[in-house]
This record gives sequence, structure tokens and C-alpha cells, in this order.
Amino acid sequence: MIDDGLIHEIKNKFPFIKNLKDKNKLDNFMRIIKIIKLKNGEKLLEEGDYCTDIVFVINGVVRVYKLSPEGKEITLM
Repeated sequence: MIDDGLIHEIKNKFPFIKNLKDKNKLDNFMRIIKIIKLKNGEKLLEEGDYCTDIVFVINGVVRVYKLSPEGKEITLM
């Protein structure tokens, strides 16, 4: 189970979660959350992978990039 401090942080960063007034809906949402921590430079997905989850970034940034035919990284966002 997610600790109360992390629940508070998630609610503050994502207002739509804070607006789940129905405790059962909020509890169900928190029950299905999977928390992962990535190290700097670690990849979440690679080109061609299927994304089967919704990703919420609590801390840090995500860099989305492609490789050009020449092998150069092109940052998309």
C-alpha cells in the first residue's frame, strides 16, 4: 500500500485525483497504482515498445527522443 505522505503528494500534483470525492473511487485508484523509480538516464520505454500503462511523473522530467537514420538523438519533448 502507498503511504499517506505519497498519497498527499500525488493528490497535490494531479488535481483530478484530489477531485475524486468518492472514497471508494479514490481507494480503488490508489490500489492499482504501481510506483516505480528510475535512475537518471534509465529508459522507461524504447521505440517500438507498447505502452500498457498511464505514466504520471511525480518528480523529475521525461525526455522523449528518436534516433535519426544517422544515429543522432532528436529530442521531441
